[in-house]
Amino acid sequence: HRDTPPGAVWPHGWPPRYTQRVLQLPLTEASVLDLVADLSAGALPPLQYVAGLLHAAKASLAQLPNVLRHDVPTGCAVTVVGDLHGQFGDLLHVLRSRGFPSPARPFVFNGDFVDRGPASVEVALTLFAFQLLLPNSVFLNRGNHEERSVHALYGFQRECNAKYAPDAGGAAAYELFSEAFEHLPLATLLNGKVLVLHGGVDDEMTLEQLERLPRKEYAVNQANLLGTGRPGLVHPHMRARLAEIAAREKELRPINSALWNDPCAEPGVYPNRYRGTGLLFGADVAAGFLERSGLGLILRSHEQVPEGFHWPYGPGRHLATVFSASNYAGKTLNKGAYALLGATGSRLSDPALSPLPLDAAPGAAAPAASPAAEEEGATAEHPFG
Repeated sequence: HRDTPPGAVWPHGWPPRYTQRVLQLPLTEASVLDLVADLSAGALPPLQYVAGLLHAAKASLAQLPNVLRHDVPTGCAVTVVGDLHGQFGDLLHVLRSRGFPSPARPFVFNGDFVDRGPASVEVALTLFAFQLLLPNSVFLNRGNHEERSVHALYGFQRECNAKYAPDAGGAAAYELFSEAFEHLPLATLLNGKVLVLHGGVDDEMTLEQLERLPRKEYAVNQANLLGTGRPGLVHPHMRARLAEIAAREKELRPINSALWNDPCAEPGVYPNRYRGTGLLFGADVAAGFLERSGLGLILRSHEQVPEGFHWPYGPGRHLATVFSASNYAGKTLNKGAYALLGATGSRLSDPALSPLPLDAAPGAAAPAASPAAEEEGATAEHPFG
């Protein structure tokens, strides 16, 4: 990352431009749409307004439970968006395709808003603004990249410092983002049956555990326990808390699972040596969690999949993956997707695949999805519950 030119974190040219528009709190629909328009045109809000928005976002998120609950109104559909990783063009595509969030058009954004892409600041500001405007219709789940030890390593800290210079007070912006991320909820439960969380589950985890744990205290710290030989993902800022965190490792394991775990073909659980933390879990583990919790489906993200959407255990079985960053980090030729779950009575229909175009360049606005693409990706309705 050190050799990356400044333009790599600001695709609209260098140096960054800043709007003179006042961003007043509390936010209104007009002010949020103005913010999105400015960001789309390559104009960032001044630091003073970013700070105000992030303070408000932190205060709002801190009041929320670990597991959010939302009942999708009958006849409506909830849009679940997977990893965006700083690809603002993909977020704009989703909003253009589905429409802006509203009480009749709820959204769940399932973590990993930042890192690797060039516009993490824009993505995070947009999502926080919509959450503040529509707290009962926009739900933000934490991903593994919304953790200081990770986003300091994979680009977000550098991007913040490039767009809001530390020597001009910009270091406060990165700290405020980090503090807001610590308060993000861990999961969203839809209609009491579909659990949306970023990573996965394990063989002991229960929904009740996830609900009662102190999410702000979590820091990733398992890498050295897996015998990988890789250094632990621990930011220097967190080292003073390592002894305390290590003592609570077993208690906080469900959070690590919710953020880091991945499905695998084999039954049981295994250390995830590729990631250096978290576990791999089989279909039996996913089924056991659903049975213990009285749920019908896990909808998760966390893994880039070629078509943007995947049933790792087979169609309709236990768990689905949705990933929304197309051509991820400019290094892969993958589609992005979002999942649609429509309520029929008190039941939710099966996630319908809505692919983003394969040729959508990271950080650039993607063309709107064609009706054919929407129709081609739809799956048959299958009620859970």
